[in-house]
Amino acid sequence: MSAPFLPLARQSVWLALLAGVLTLAACEDSVDPTVGLDVPFSLYGHLDPTADRQALRVVPIALSIDARDSLDAAVTSTDLETGALTAWRDSLVTFADGTRGHVFVAEMTPRPGSSVRVDARRSDGAVSSVTVEVPPLAQPTVDEPIFLGNAIGYPVRVATVPNVLNGQFFATIAGHPDDLPGVARRIPIPVQTQPTETAPGVWEIDVPVVVALRRYLQEHGLFRTGLGIVTVEYSVFVTGPGWTPPSTDPDVLVEPGTFSNVESGLGYVGGGYRASVEWLLSPTVAFDAGFSPGDYPDGALTFHEILPG
Repeated sequence: MSAPFLPLARQSVWLALLAGVLTLAACEDSVDPTVGLDVPFSLYGHLDPTADRQALRVVPIALSIDARDSLDAAVTSTDLETGALTAWRDSLVTFADGTRGHVFVAEMTPRPGSSVRVDARRSDGAVSSVTVEVPPLAQPTVDEPIFLGNAIGYPVRVATVPNVLNGQFFATIAGHPDDLPGVARRIPIPVQTQPTETAPGVWEIDVPVVVALRRYLQEHGLFRTGLGIVTVEYSVFVTGPGWTPPSTDPDVLVEPGTFSNVESGLGYVGGGYRASVEWLLSPTVAFDAGFSPGDYPDGALTFHEILPG
């Protein structure tokens, strides 16, 4: 059975999977780990300092997960430094699996580096609260290429941020046999690499560019078939402090409170955003990865960095 929580705007894949795991046990009342808990709500989502609209899932802790048209909850957020108060509005959303849930939305942008308190209050005075540390803004950079094993890789660096998760590697290629002439497509390329904190607040990811591209082309029968590569891109999810799950075991994560920062409630609300950097490969590196030199589609060779948001 699929979990009722689906990713919201700008939600990371990791957060969506985690929230799905946390709510999976609620799919049947007989195994619902929240039954009998004397707390009002579960809260899920994150605050994004690069977005002008925020969204959080609010789930009443009750015997049934079926959402009613109205939810006895008033949600507000407060910037703990400036005192700015924002009221959130409720939306009843039907998710892709047919389940319904309440998503509260606010037209606001949390200040980078701020602390924001979110309160979900029931009419009887019961309240679930969470204090979110919003990370500062940072732009990833790419250092000079290095050898990773016997092939070229590129170190990506993100500085002055508390935590980095969920890196994703993309390649924009030209000449794919399924595309019309002159068309370029952006493709996710699987990589197995993790961010490392090399100094306080400085994170580095050694991206095995040539190995990852070569493996992808070989697995799809595209190695040395005349494809051209336009750009490569690496994207990270920057988070506030503490956003690290205690385990990847679903049996651990579904236990109430195992990974939760909500006071008088369940779930997890963090602060985070996606940031990416895009760059060009030299003809030599591109050829080593399995691409062919040649002309690219008009307008495809544009080099720029994608700023956060």
